[in-house]
Formats: sequence, structure tokens, C-alpha cells
Amino acid sequence: MSKHIIFSMLFLFVSGMVSAQDKNFIDQNYIEVTGTAKIELVPDEIYVKVVISEKDDKTKQSLEDLERKMIKKLEDIGIDIKEDLSVIDFTSNLGKVFLGKEVFTSKEYQVRASTGKTVAEIYMELEKMGISDISISQLDHSEIEKYRREVKIDAVKAAKEKAAQMAEAIDQTVGKAIYIQEMDNYYRPLQREANYAMAMDYKQSEQKIPELDFQKIVLEYQVLTRFALE
Repeated sequence: MSKHIIFSMLFLFVSGMVSAQDKNFIDQNYIEVTGTAKIELVPDEIYVKVVISEKDDKTKQSLEDLERKMIKKLEDIGIDIKEDLSVIDFTSNLGKVFLGKEVFTSKEYQVRASTGKTVAEIYMELEKMGISDISISQLDHSEIEKYRREVKIDAVKAAKEKAAQMAEAIDQTVGKAIYIQEMDNYYRPLQREANYAMAMDYKQSEQKIPELDFQKIVLEYQVLTRFALE
């Protein structure tokens, strides 16, 4: 028997097996449902962007002096400088001043805080130093990956519960899952308007550090599932 004939017979045999499997899957009774789960997390990693510049400083302090004073103030607030302060960008620009020229430099920093109260204190204390280019760049959670997994699991459980309820209505039960597909997910990490609300809060309260509430991080997942009907 030639190799060509053997190969053809093997191909037909495998093709027949695949077709039979597909047919069995299509012919079996199943129920298809979607499951959804959601969780809201209070952010515990709040990233504050701070920009200081020699040119904008009315006292004409050097960038090094501004940086040193800012770092000292952040340490007094309780920021771990080694872990929670980083330089994002450093720029040097040449600008014309009447008939002369001057070189001014600026630095952009990222400060990580864990509470809204600490963020408010950063705003208030740096504002007193004349540093006003401050904004919230990101909200996050230190265990967000763990919660992502939990929400996905809850979505699958919700799908199974829904399928069981629907099957019970027709006097049947659900068997094992034969198909699971992750579908749309929703992740809302930051509401930009929080910056403006926060700025108003701390300016209206010079003596007391306000408790700032940030928008919660929303994790929402949806899964498409099929369960065998028994």
C-alpha cells in the first residue's frame, strides 16, 4: 500500500473523529447564560504629580534648594522617600527675558500616598512653600490583581446559579460546564474631577486637614458560559 493511500485514509479517519466530536457537542442539550460580578475598592495607592521649577519660584531659589525643602516636608508628613517618591521627568529650557537670556529647569515628581488625608496634607504643605503645580495622576489598589481574580470567579458562580434557576423552571438540572468565555470587563480607576473638588476642600479648611474621599475603583467582569442540561 502506497504512502499516499495510507495518508489519505488517516486523514479521513481523523476528520471523521473531529466531525463526530463537533456533532456530539452541537447535539447535546445545554443552557447558555452570562454571569456578571462587580466590586468597588477604596484606593490605597494615590499617585500625586508634583512639578517644581526655578523660573516660577519668586524667591529665585535653585532647583536643588526647592527639591531639598520639598523632600524634607514630605518626610515630615510621613512619606517614605526611598519607596514612595520618584522623579518622572527633568527638563531644561532656554527662555528670553527682555534683552537677556536665562536657563531655567524643572522637575516632575511622583509621590505615592495611601490615604486621602495624606494627599490633602501634601497639597496644603507644598502650597505653603509656593509649589502649586500638583495634581492626582492615578488611583490604584495594592491588591487589585487579587480582587480581579475574585470578581471573575464570582462571575462564573453567578452564571452557574442563573443557569440552575432557569433549568429548575423546566424540571431539569445543570451538569458540568462545557464552555466558559471571559467577555467585557470594566475598570474605572480615576475621576479627574476629584482634583478640583479636593483643591476646594483644602483651601476652605486652612486649619484642619480634610478627609478626602476619592472615587472608588470599580471592577466589573462578565463571562459567557454553557452548562450541560440533565
